[in-house]
Amino acid sequence: MHDKVRAGVMGTSQRVTLNDVAVASGVSRATVSFVLNDDPHQTISAATRDRVKEAAQKLGYVPHGVARALREGTSRVVVLNIDAGMEGAYSRSYIHGLDAELTAHGHVLLVRNGNHTAQSTQQVLDAIVPRAVIRFGETYLTGHALGRVSKVDLAHKVSACR
Repeated sequence: MHDKVRAGVMGTSQRVTLNDVAVASGVSRATVSFVLNDDPHQTISAATRDRVKEAAQKLGYVPHGVARALREGTSRVVVLNIDAGMEGAYSRSYIHGLDAELTAHGHVLLVRNGNHTAQSTQQVLDAIVPRAVIRFGETYLTGHALGRVSKVDLAHKVSACR
């Protein structure tokens, strides 16, 4: 019966929730969350995991990005700024590869073209709280120059991108 109720609503803007998946799979909302987030600290039987995943797929459950961003303190968006004059075959190839890699890890790439001011970049940061902001064509440290950066500085830069 639950499936029929949701099926009638699916054409509207109402999303399938963790509660819907819980009811359909006969477990608690917490169990659904543990299964869908693949929490390694929870011991949940394979049969229950399969039942929850099957119900989520059947109902068309999609994680709510805004709720996740609030919980994690950042979105799963990575912003790539490409300055004017940097567009071309190489940047398109770079974008394609970066997008594929980010998608494989559950992230979304947002590409911004043109000249970007500190103010316009801050507006993006405030609006979507991206996981990282990359500037195409910016010089990054490699090789011997990287070895001169203290581990504390490097750890700080890496943690800022998480």
